[in-house]
Amino acid sequence: MAPRSQLEIATGSVQRLIKEEQSYRRELEQQEARIQKLEAQDPSEDENRDYMLRQERLAVEETERVFPNLKQKIEEAIAKLNGLLKRARRAPKAMLNISMLLRKPSRMPELPNGRSLENLIVSMTVRLAD
Repeated sequence: MAPRSQLEIATGSVQRLIKEEQSYRRELEQQEARIQKLEAQDPSEDENRDYMLRQERLAVEETERVFPNLKQKIEEAIAKLNGLLKRARRAPKAMLNISMLLRKPSRMPELPNGRSLENLIVSMTVRLAD
């Protein structure tokens, strides 16, 4: 299996973070539903009701504290993905997976005109930066 490209990794990261946020939102809805159910109960029916309400409210607070950090991570992942997309549009041939070449030197192709691997990497990096 070929290694994943940076574009695939960045896209997967954005998708994973969005799924994570959706999961936390569902969890928050479930917690709030449990709170409403507990609040609707008659306090005389369950001695444990007040304790359970406190615990559920704490859980809601913890879940709500996750969202700002998660939002920041999503924004950063989207910015990274946008940067990669801009680079890919400008230099599609330069999106070669250099890390694959560096990981397996025995499979490294011969470089034309006696160029070293370092020269090849530098020239590709320059193309990506342009």
